[in-house]
Amino acid sequence: MGRKTTFNEKDAEFILDELTRGKTLTAICRKDKALPAACTVLGWAAKNEDFHQRYVRARLSGYTLMGDQVLDIADDTSDDQ
Repeated sequence: MGRKTTFNEKDAEFILDELTRGKTLTAICRKDKALPAACTVLGWAAKNEDFHQRYVRARLSGYTLMGDQVLDIADDTSDDQ
């Protein structure tokens, strides 16, 4: 039995929520073997315009959080020698 390949809204929503929280697509899909592979999710985005738009918004939100985290780490001088 392989990974899921057919688009379904439940998995799509979970993936989009995780992306919005700043997680990477590969990490999300690797962690839960019940989810489709990352390349499958990218295929969904290529074939489904509604999902594509939501995917783009989720990625932008996630990238914003990632950028904030990078700046927080760079600005943290507590462990500087």
